[in-house]
Amino acid sequence: MKRKTNFERYLEDQLKDKAFADRFRKAGEEWGKIMKVPHEEESLSAFRRARAVEAVVSLQLRSVEKGTDKISLDEINAEIKSVREKRA
Repeated sequence: MKRKTNFERYLEDQLKDKAFADRFRKAGEEWGKIMKVPHEEESLSAFRRARAVEAVVSLQLRSVEKGTDKISLDEINAEIKSVREKRA
């Protein structure tokens, strides 16, 4: 059998007080509501990830349509080198 932690013993003692027990229960219910609703920042992050995935898929589809999905790594590196040389 698992031994109780100091906190568990403390909480058990505190829950004997009806007012504390009511506040503790109510706080737990409110916390449960908060955890069910995604935070604005998490929602925004999920939205941004979805847009990024959509952009990558769009690029991949255009690459297949143009036939550039078959370009070798050497050809890609040569193109990059050419562009960099023009900019220098």
